[in-house]
Amino acid sequence: MAVGEVLNHDRTGDFRFYRDSYENAGRQQSIEAEGLFDIGDFRNVLDDTATATLTVNSQGVDRTVPLLTPAKNYDSWLNLNYYRQHAGDTVPLTYYSHLSALYQQHPSTYLGTLRPNLQKLADQHGVLLLDHTDHEAPRINAELTTIAQKLGVTFTDLSAPDGSNAKHFHYASLAQPIAKDDGTIEPKSMYEAFDQGRASGVLTDDSVSVSSSLSPEDTQQIWDFYEPVFNELSTDDPIYAGFTAAEFNSLMQSPECIKFVYRAGAAVVNLCLLTDIKDCSWMNQFYYKQQFPTEYEQGLIYCSPGVIANPNIAHRASSLQTMGMVGRVIKLAGIEPVLTFACDNISNIQVPRLSEHSLERVGIKTNLSEPVGHQLFRMLKVSRH
Repeated sequence: MAVGEVLNHDRTGDFRFYRDSYENAGRQQSIEAEGLFDIGDFRNVLDDTATATLTVNSQGVDRTVPLLTPAKNYDSWLNLNYYRQHAGDTVPLTYYSHLSALYQQHPSTYLGTLRPNLQKLADQHGVLLLDHTDHEAPRINAELTTIAQKLGVTFTDLSAPDGSNAKHFHYASLAQPIAKDDGTIEPKSMYEAFDQGRASGVLTDDSVSVSSSLSPEDTQQIWDFYEPVFNELSTDDPIYAGFTAAEFNSLMQSPECIKFVYRAGAAVVNLCLLTDIKDCSWMNQFYYKQQFPTEYEQGLIYCSPGVIANPNIAHRASSLQTMGMVGRVIKLAGIEPVLTFACDNISNIQVPRLSEHSLERVGIKTNLSEPVGHQLFRMLKVSRH
């Protein structure tokens, strides 16, 4: 067995090559990880005989990656009900890893792999699913036009004309005190800052606590309203929102996820989660390393879905208080973290504006009113010329 084969017997080398095809300086990056970001899912896709794979030589070693695969292989995060609603219940849905870098470097092999598979899909009146940033749209559209011409097929975009049902809004901003620190604050963790603020009397709002872990009772109470809220958000969204039950339970116990919890008595009214970006595999680590290298290295990039409110309890201005506590603790900690999140069409109406306004009220400046980009989720019907 050759050295390359030994190193790649578990597909690790192929997976890294695949990720590098997405994560490189030649592309304007998305904050969301594109394609497959879990090596287990990657192996499963390659093991599916219905997957059309591309094999190219890289530095003397053959690397194999998926180009086309049945969309059902992505159903852990792709909302197939959304796509069926727009494309049709019986239409074959195929996920397309466009991989512009490999198309540019190996055009003949790339087109040779696509040709029989796209023509077969055209005969089945199938639909390609792909996603990319708005920054990459001009290049990808040009490449798709060339591919269609060379392979004798036509791509018809089934997405809403204004893209209203087919994109995510991306946000990433430094959170900086409006009044700069005079150098007397020693940087510390948010947990230490909260405890010291309470002990010194600086933080007087006892309705919001900061926790490294939550009790099983609190976790279940929050899950009972979290799950239906995020299921509703997913109804008309291309991908599933929120965490699975297992992921959620793990986060509630992890000190890497900082939990700001607003309570009224024993009832949880809302909470805000700040999770170290390194623990968010679905977010594009390459983007954050590239855009915020110092903060990434220091563990100061937090992914947050904003304030998650219990819809069963009405409590005036509670979301403002929770986000206000986030801002106050940031100031007391003497840090300037990056706050980042992705919104669908529904959450985008309130989350960015509420987050920016709530933080500004307590002296933290952000730029969360303008997205840094969008993720476009597309459906392309394939037919022959």
